[in-house]
Amino acid sequence: MRLINQSWVRDPGRSDTGCKNLAAEAAKRAKYRVNYFGTKLNEGELRAFEALAAKRNQTQGELIRGLIMASQLAYSSPHHR
Repeated sequence: MRLINQSWVRDPGRSDTGCKNLAAEAAKRAKYRVNYFGTKLNEGELRAFEALAAKRNQTQGELIRGLIMASQLAYSSPHHR
């Protein structure tokens, strides 16, 4: 298979196994964490954030993701509606 003019075209003499592998790889990539967000902190906020991450023995990214996921879970609960 190869991409020609935004369409996948099967190469002559090749099986469809390549298509199946491409689909499997696309499904696998869909689970990757590829999006991010950022914010600006003043010096005091940054120090407090770094201290919290260190206290929890987490990287800054792990801490932020955990906080976001916990917040989403809390707001999706039936008690919050």
